Amino acid sequence: MRDVIHKHYLKRCMETGIDFTFKAYPECHLPDIENQAEIMEQVETGEVVYFLASIEAGKAGVVLATTYLGECIYESFEQFYENLEECYIADMIDEAKEEALEVIAKLVA
Repeated sequence: MRDVIHKHYLKRCMETGIDFTFKAYPECHLPDIENQAEIMEQVETGEVVYFLASIEAGKAGVVLATTYLGECIYESFEQFYENLEECYIADMIDEAKEEALEVIAKLVA
């Protein structure tokens, strides 16, 4: 896997004890958008960040599930995760939580 370029602990789900961590990796694909050249220039000048986002769900330091979203373009990494109720980040957390709970259920069955 590629090197992490940004990492941030997000939260713990109180009902399950599952921790969620955001990680950003360099995106290796060019964005599939009309203004690609303009966006890539903004990436080069640091006006925006372009990355592959991941949410890890874990418990007791063990990663149980990871979800990914590619071609993320934001003014900062923080803008991606600052509001945990926004659709992308909320969906990623929900998906990782579901997968982590499935893993836990299999481990204790």
